[in-house]
Amino acid sequence: MSFVRTGIENVRVSVLPDGVAADGQGATISRAALVTWRSSRTGMCHQVYTNGRFAGATLDAEQRQLVIHAPSSFASAVRVEVVAVAPQEAHLDFSGVLGQVAAGSGRVRLVLLRSQALPLAATANIYCDHGT
Repeated sequence: MSFVRTGIENVRVSVLPDGVAADGQGATISRAALVTWRSSRTGMCHQVYTNGRFAGATLDAEQRQLVIHAPSSFASAVRVEVVAVAPQEAHLDFSGVLGQVAAGSGRVRLVLLRSQALPLAATANIYCDHGT
C-alpha cells in the first residue's frame, strides 16, 4: 500500500455555482466543489476525502484538481483532505486508514470587527507556525 499525506499543500476548495440568479448571486444547489492542490508527489495519483469519506480520485499522475460533491453541513465545517496513492491503488477507498484528525488541526476562527468587511468572493490565507 502506497498512501502518502506529505508533500501536498495549498489545498483549496471552491463551490461551483449551478447558475446565476437575477440579482447576480450564484445558486449552489448541487453542492459541487472544485478542489485544487499542489503536490510534489510525481508519478502518484491523488484521492480526495470529505469528512473522512472517499469523494473521488484523479485519473492520472499529473492531475491536480478534482470536482467533488461536497456534503452540506450547517453545524460544522466540511473537512477536505487530499492524499497521494500509487496509480494502481487510485480506485481503492483508504478512509479506514485515514484515522482521526488531531484536535485543533485544520480549523481556525476569524473574528471581524463590526467596522471591518471583506469584499464579495474575498479569500484569506491562514499561515500556521505549528503552535510555536
